[in-house]
Amino acid sequence: MPQPFNLEEVMKAKADDPSALHVVLFQEVERYNALLANVRKSCAELQKGIKGLVVMSADLDAIFDALFNAKVRVARARRDGEAQPSPDLKLAKK
Repeated sequence: MPQPFNLEEVMKAKADDPSALHVVLFQEVERYNALLANVRKSCAELQKGIKGLVVMSADLDAIFDALFNAKVRVARARRDGEAQPSPDLKLAKK
């Protein structure tokens, strides 16, 4: 699994050009790092669940099934503060 980006280093590298695109880059780096942290946590919990060290929750079971079937698991309802899908994406799912 890839290592997270060092946001401070990215910001220092882009400090000489105050482009609006760099603001988007910084936001995406933060989101990417959060996603990696979530995947790492889920993988660690799943490994414990497979070994029988923790009880397999419905979420862990869904993750296991998705990995076993080589499918992309759609995230459940997002927590407060996280980005919500745009209305266009909601319509596309129907």
